[in-house]
Amino acid sequence: MNTDNEMIAMVMGYFNQAWELAQTWLLSPAAWSQFAMLIGAYLLARLVNRIVTPRLTQLLTLDAASTTALSNARRFLLIFLPLLLPLFAYGFTAIGEIVTRSIFGSGAVVAFGKRVFLFLAVRASDVLFLVWNALKDEGIQIPYPHRVVEIKGAVPTT
Repeated sequence: MNTDNEMIAMVMGYFNQAWELAQTWLLSPAAWSQFAMLIGAYLLARLVNRIVTPRLTQLLTLDAASTTALSNARRFLLIFLPLLLPLFAYGFTAIGEIVTRSIFGSGAVVAFGKRVFLFLAVRASDVLFLVWNALKDEGIQIPYPHRVVEIKGAVPTT
């Protein structure tokens, strides 16, 4: 019974921390300016991405029959084009973070937003799966580190 109360107390402690952080972010003018900057960085990244991606696609796209080393490298670079939007957003957010920290002295919301943009970059790209499949096709295996736990004897049930 005691562990249930400790667990409830721990969960309530985490909830209180989250509630205080949310209140701090919602009531602070610095946080609101950081939210606005995150939205502006994302919109600017979408605009730049809309301009840059078609041009890069046109520059990197080749005839399918071309098999030179340069053409293979250009095809490889095409794989990374989905990463441009979140990376542009991350870059613009970093610039905004510098400005926000110089004005308000804090940048917690922006730092969180930068992490979100990096997470979106990973989710938006199939690069990980393409690399994994290429390694698999070549017969290259990467072992996962793991820990083996062996339980010897009876486990007490009290």
